[in-house]
Amino acid sequence: MRQPRNDLAQVQEDWEQALADLLDAWEPISDDQRADLVAQVRDAVAGGDLGALAALTVDTGPAEDELAAAMEDLADAAAEQMADEAALQGVTVAAGAADAAALGVLAAAMTGLLGAGLAVAAGIEALRLATPGRSVDDVADGVDDHLAALTDGHLVTHLGGALSAAQIRGRLATLEIAPVASWVADESNDDRNRCGPCADEDGTEFATLDEAWVDYGNGTYINCDGRWRCRGSISATWDE
Repeated sequence: MRQPRNDLAQVQEDWEQALADLLDAWEPISDDQRADLVAQVRDAVAGGDLGALAALTVDTGPAEDELAAAMEDLADAAAEQMADEAALQGVTVAAGAADAAALGVLAAAMTGLLGAGLAVAAGIEALRLATPGRSVDDVADGVDDHLAALTDGHLVTHLGGALSAAQIRGRLATLEIAPVASWVADESNDDRNRCGPCADEDGTEFATLDEAWVDYGNGTYINCDGRWRCRGSISATWDE
C-alpha cells in the first residue's frame, strides 16, 4: 500500500553538501596515496622485482579518519532531520544517535577497499609499462600519469554510498526511539534515475523497523540495480 511521504529534499541537499565537502578533503589524500604507490613501483622496477607489484599497498589511515568523521556528522544531521519530520506531524521525539563504532567499521572497510583498488590499478599499469630496457623513471612517471588521469566516478559512487549508509542509520536511530509509525520505503530522491527494483519498492510499508533495516540499512535499497548509487530512504508517518 502506498503511503503519504515526507519531503526528502533536505535529505538530498545535506547528502550532496557532505559529499562535495568530502571530495574536497579527499584530494590531498589521493595525492599522498598516489605518490606512495609511485615510490613503491619505482623500488620494485629498480630492483628487478616485478612480482612486488602484486603486493603494493597504501596507507588508508587518513582516508578512514576523514570518511568516519564525515559519516558521523551526516548521521547526526539525519537523525535531527528525522526528528524534525516527526515534529511537523505533531510527534515529539529526540534525535537518535547512530552507532559510531559501526560507522567506523564501514568507513574502515570502504577506505580499505578503495585503497586496495588504487594499488591494483598502479600495479597493473606498472606491469604493462615495465618492458625490457624501459627506464625506471619512464615506468614510474607513466604510473603517476595513469593514476592522476583516473576519473573520480568510482570515488564519488563509493564515498557517496558510505555517506548514504550514515544518513539512513541516523534516520533509523531516531525512528528506533520514536513512537510506532508507518515506515515506508521512499525513493523520491531517485526520481531522476530510478531503476525497476527501486520503482517497485517505492511506497512499500514495513511491518517492523527490522524489515526496514534489512532493505535499507546501508543506505541503498538492497536490490537496487545502481548499487551504491541508490538514493532511497525511509519515511515515517504517524497517526494523528
